[in-house]
Order: sequence, then C-alpha cells, then structure tokens
Amino acid sequence: MMLSTAIKKIALNTTNASAPVSIIYGVVLQSQPLQIQVDQRFTLSEAFLVLPESLIRKELDLTTGEVTSGSDSSGSSGSSEASESTGKKAVLQEGLQPGDQVILMRVQGGQSYLVLDKVVSS
Repeated sequence: MMLSTAIKKIALNTTNASAPVSIIYGVVLQSQPLQIQVDQRFTLSEAFLVLPESLIRKELDLTTGEVTSGSDSSGSSGSSEASESTGKKAVLQEGLQPGDQVILMRVQGGQSYLVLDKVVSS
C-alpha cells in the first residue's frame, strides 16, 4: 500500500508540474493592441493570445456591402480612404472592448492563451 501511495503522489506531482491546461479569468485593458490583465498579476499582449472568430470586431459597409474585421475596422485605425468613400457602417460584432471580462485557457507550457469567451453577468 505504501508503494502505490508513493506512485500516485509522484504521478500527481508530475501532472501538476507540467500544468497541461488551466482556466483563468482576465479583464481587457485595451482593444488596440489587445491587452488582457490576469488576476492583477500580469498582462498578456496580442502575441500570447489566440482569439476565436466570434470575438473579433466586424463591420459592414452599408454602401459597398464589404465586411471588414479585426484591426482594419476598429474606428481610427481603419483606412481613412475607405472611411471617406463609403460613408456609413454597421457593426456586426463588437469584438473585445476595454473592461470586458473574459475566460482564458492557458495552453500547455503557458506560452499562449486561448480566449474562450466574454463573461456576462445575469
């Protein structure tokens, strides 16, 4: 019995040390460039984040019917030529905004974080 307990303990410590996956919460500090603060301990930049398509801003140009996404459509960072010639735009997906709370999954090794979704309060 002592040997089996020791083996279980070693296996548990090995798994914990490698930290295969963990779920954490964060708050969006800024959207361009994207920065997310995790538990007031550290801030993640875009280089460490993987975003699903559902969390990227999308706009529809009502004149041309063109859909733009990501940094191309974020207000002031979009093309000024496109903004002047097309006129009105409709936001299809808002994307992440400062203050949004998000759920993140740390990928093995902690080198990248998958943003799973926004947290909404009911």
